Amino acid sequence: MSSPLPWPRGWVPEEDFRSYVAERTSEGASEGERDLEALFLACACVRGVTDAILAFEQEYVVEIRRAGGRARLTPDGIGELTQILRQELLVGREGKRPKLAEYVGRGDLRGWLRVTAMRAALKMKARASAQPAAPSNEALLEIRSSGDDPELLYMKELYGDAFRTAFRAAAGHLEPRDKNILRQHFVEGMTIDDLGGIYGVHRATAARWVQSAREKLLAATRREFASRAHVSPRECESVLRLVQSRFDVTLRRLLA
Repeated sequence: MSSPLPWPRGWVPEEDFRSYVAERTSEGASEGERDLEALFLACACVRGVTDAILAFEQEYVVEIRRAGGRARLTPDGIGELTQILRQELLVGREGKRPKLAEYVGRGDLRGWLRVTAMRAALKMKARASAQPAAPSNEALLEIRSSGDDPELLYMKELYGDAFRTAFRAAAGHLEPRDKNILRQHFVEGMTIDDLGGIYGVHRATAARWVQSAREKLLAATRREFASRAHVSPRECESVLRLVQSRFDVTLRRLLA
């Protein structure tokens, strides 16, 4: 642990820090992936070092407020989110350990916090909205009731159930990482930068993962739909062309 750290070494005894890092290495971050600078700050915060907590507040808490803004929370909601996450991250709630202790050093701490804050912001927004679910026949294509295209209405009515069944079957065959990435991006609202941070990869790699997973799901849905709807290849392609134009909306609704 001889590499220089930007934080005062006196915050945490070296042996204690070694033990802290070793625990988190066993939880999923290999030795080469560890961000020792961020782990040292997290360790000091978890141990209750006042100066470390102040440094964390100055450097990182802004990400919580930004997440609240991206989730379109009200100013009061952003304030509430910040207070809740401050306590969860640095103190812990209901007898649990501080959430910051869950950071294992894989990827950037700022990216990890951004993802954590966005999840909490979206949950808060969902609770505040408490809107009734849309009718199930809107899951095929989410379009406004006024001025609906008659062809789209016909397709929804005729093939909606078959498409939903095909989509769920296709999603069930996805690799766990592909499904998680799609849900994180399209349902939880994580950006490409957020995904890169949480998985410890470059944003270009994260973008390729999202695109690849989306294409796999669309191809699998096409196969499942063709086999279940018992339509001609030409009619199948006509339906899926309409679906593909709104596929991201459909994906968000059905994965949620």
